[in-house]
Amino acid sequence: YEEIFRRLVDDLPVADDVDRTYLRLTLLGAINWTLIWYRPGGDDPATIAGRIVRLLRHGAENPIPAAS
Repeated sequence: YEEIFRRLVDDLPVADDVDRTYLRLTLLGAINWTLIWYRPGGDDPATIAGRIVRLLRHGAENPIPAAS
């Protein structure tokens, strides 16, 4: 499954300064922990997934300024 995720992340339109390895590992970690985060009566799985995707995309689309 890691190779599948590697190819999927490689195809994402992200900023040049984004480390795709860490993006892939973060995504896999988020997916694995979703089972822990989900609670009946709380956010449904689609909402959790949407929020994770927004967080990853927002961070991946905005370059981080170089440290002074």
